Amino acid sequence: MKRSDVTVYINPDELRTNGLTMAGSLVLTSGAAFKTQVTRIGLPLLTLVRLDEAAPRISFLSPDPATFFLSFPLVGESVWNGTRLPPGSIVLHALGEHVHQVTTSPLRWGHIRSGEPISHHTAVPSSASPSPCLVNPGSCCRRKEP
Repeated sequence: MKRSDVTVYINPDELRTNGLTMAGSLVLTSGAAFKTQVTRIGLPLLTLVRLDEAAPRISFLSPDPATFFLSFPLVGESVWNGTRLPPGSIVLHALGEHVHQVTTSPLRWGHIRSGEPISHHTAVPSSASPSPCLVNPGSCCRRKEP
């Protein structure tokens, strides 16, 4: 993989096979044309990804079970495994977890992935408090509003 790239996908199957580093399926839920821009930065131990999606959709995703995987909505709201996540939320995925995601409008979201396995508990810093938010893998951690 290149260290960094920006790619625009106009076909959901191409995004699934080339743009995402996870297995899954995707169904568009409106008449809007599919278009997703994937911006990827590869670092020695981490990959940072930002996705800008133009069309609402339903997806079922399976991140690589051997990697640390953190997701977060940046613009727009989505529902992840039945939990509504506004921008500022963070999802720490359990190893081997499957994710059901629904969006109702265009969405920008990001994820951070590492080849290192996660431990049983991982600290996720919160900008709203000086101490980190301790979460179990697979649970959601939301930033508290001041």
